[in-house]
Amino acid sequence: MKSSPTGFQIAFLLLALAFGAMLATTWLASAIALPSPYYGTLGHLVAIPFQFALVLGIPALRSLVLEGFHHPVSTPQRFEALALAGGKVVLTFGLWGAIALWGLHVTHRANDVTAFGFLTEPTAMDEHYFAAWGLVGAAYAISLGPLIEEVLYRGVLYRLWERQWGWVAAALLSSIVFSLVHPHNLIQTFFSGILYACLFHRTGSIWATTLCHATYNLLIAWPLLGHVLLLKPADASTSLIPWTANLICLPLAIVAFVLYVRLALAAPERT
Repeated sequence: MKSSPTGFQIAFLLLALAFGAMLATTWLASAIALPSPYYGTLGHLVAIPFQFALVLGIPALRSLVLEGFHHPVSTPQRFEALALAGGKVVLTFGLWGAIALWGLHVTHRANDVTAFGFLTEPTAMDEHYFAAWGLVGAAYAISLGPLIEEVLYRGVLYRLWERQWGWVAAALLSSIVFSLVHPHNLIQTFFSGILYACLFHRTGSIWATTLCHATYNLLIAWPLLGHVLLLKPADASTSLIPWTANLICLPLAIVAFVLYVRLALAAPERT
C-alpha cells in the first residue's frame, strides 16, 4: 500500500478486519464455551490489536489521528458533545420504535416486539448485563470502544475522504462504512455516524466525538436508560399506546437532526 492510503483502501481493510474478527470470535467462543450473547464483546477484544496496528503501522494515518487529538475541546464544545449525546438518545428511541411499528403493522415481518430487540420483562437482561462478560462489554462500551471507533471512522476514514472530496462526502461515506460494521443497528448507526461527523467537522477534535460517543453509550446502558429504550408491555405488539413516546420523539429528533446538520454546513471547511 502507498504511504498515503485512500479512504476506500482503509474502508476495505476495516470491513475485512470486521469479517476476520467475526470468524476468529466464532472459533474462540466455541473453544471457551462462551454464550452467544457475549460474542460481540469477545469480537471487540479480538479486533483491538489489529485496529491499533492499522493506525500505528501507517505513518500517514498516525499523523491524521494525532492532528485530531491535538485539537483542544473548549467548554462550549464539551457541552455541545454532551447535548448531542442526549439528542442521539431521543433519536434512537424514536427510530427503534418506528422500525418496530413498521415491521409489526405495515410489513408484518413479525408479530412480537422481541423480534425487533425489545423486551417484555427485565430478568434475562439483568442476568446478561451483570454477568462477568456483560460487565466487560459495558466497560468497553463507555471507554475503549468509543475511542477506537472515533479514531478509525472519524480520525482516519472521514479525514481521508474529507481531504479528497470535502466534508459532506466524507460524512456520508464514513457513516455508510460505520453502519456496515454495525449491521444489527444499520439505520440508527448511519445517522449516528452523520452526527459524529458533523461534530468532528465543527470541532476538529477526536476528543469531542469520543466524549459524545461514550456519553451516549453510557446513557443507553441497561441500568440507566436501557430499561426505557428496550422494555415494552406485553400488548405492545397489538396496541399503539405503548409506542406513544417513541412516536413523539421521532419527529422531534428529526427536526433536531436537520438543524444540527445545518449548523455543520454553516461551519467553515477545514483548511
